[in-house]
Amino acid sequence: MVMKTYDEESSVYYSKRFLSKGGRHIDDIEKRLLAKHCEGSALLEIGTATGRFVGFSHQMGWDYTGLDISAQMLLLSKNNGTKLVQGDGEELPIKSSTFDTVVCLHTFHFIPHPVRCIRESIRVLRERGLLILIFETDNWIRRLTLKTGIFQSDQYYFKIQEVIQMMRESGLQIVADGPVLKFPMEIYRKLPLTRLLASLDSSRHWPGTFATLGFVIGRKLEGSETHS
Repeated sequence: MVMKTYDEESSVYYSKRFLSKGGRHIDDIEKRLLAKHCEGSALLEIGTATGRFVGFSHQMGWDYTGLDISAQMLLLSKNNGTKLVQGDGEELPIKSSTFDTVVCLHTFHFIPHPVRCIRESIRVLRERGLLILIFETDNWIRRLTLKTGIFQSDQYYFKIQEVIQMMRESGLQIVADGPVLKFPMEIYRKLPLTRLLASLDSSRHWPGTFATLGFVIGRKLEGSETHS
């Protein structure tokens, strides 16, 4: 179902999410997060979508490999010129101990068995490698919006602590976690990105109470092994 949905939406995926001023702000914030935390040169992205991070990865000097379940998304990523693999995040068609960093951005909340994705990510990571997850969160704003029936969703939502627990139980050491943005993503996409909104978003003093996008980063410990 996910593969069919993204095949059909591939041509408008990027424009709907990241072409507005607010969308570009989201893109910039996420790229800053990756620039700050990614380690080593060999990087795997699970869920390339239209290849939003391909050019950025090349600029950063990373040896990038992208994986997506959607053939149409991979075709769009291919236009950016990079190594691509079609596959499922729960069963990575990649040999063990290959990457220094694995990133899964805006894809983790679509995976039916997220722990399998975490364990597969650990398998393909080298010792001391990092797994970076960015995902849509479960909180009171999300629940209230879904109850209104304004829109329906077939994806999963996680509390940050739930993802932390999944990572720890899979053998990862938590490096960092928190909200990616201080407000729901649709606010940035639908409303003008005013100076006030940008200022509050970057403020350390503004709480993440209204955030609907979170991240967790875990490190593979030396000698750790996982079994799917």
